[in-house]
Amino acid sequence: MSSETEGIPIESEPDPKLRLFVAVPLWDDFRERNRHYYVSLKKLPLDLKWVKPENWHITLKFLGPVPQSQVAPLVESLGEHLKGLSPITFELAGLGGFPRLSKCRVLWVGATEGRKKLNALAHKVAEACREAGTPGDRKNFQAHLTLARSRNNPL
Repeated sequence: MSSETEGIPIESEPDPKLRLFVAVPLWDDFRERNRHYYVSLKKLPLDLKWVKPENWHITLKFLGPVPQSQVAPLVESLGEHLKGLSPITFELAGLGGFPRLSKCRVLWVGATEGRKKLNALAHKVAEACREAGTPGDRKNFQAHLTLARSRNNPL
């Protein structure tokens, strides 16, 4: 894009992009109750980049790079679609991996109880993102907490 000032075209900077995702943060009590599992897993001889407990969350929708100009409409759409929701209770249990545990690039613990409610919430989030023009990735939602990622190759 360009604009003219006194007849001289000036190139404006492109709309900067932000790497975005919509997520449910995990509560402090959960982090404290489960920190010992995390510490034990970190002792395994695996070349992993571990997610710090203060960054634990359940990603509902990964959007990737989004132009900064689309953030406000996205937030508005999310607010409209999610207003009036009741709190969701869910449990996390069992280790898994993407694409599968035997050759995983991502080590995770999955949602068990409350998974259907998380799926419904993720569906509402995806709908809000589509309506705001930021559809994000096309992967099917799988409720999980990412614990670690492979630094190079599958585990």
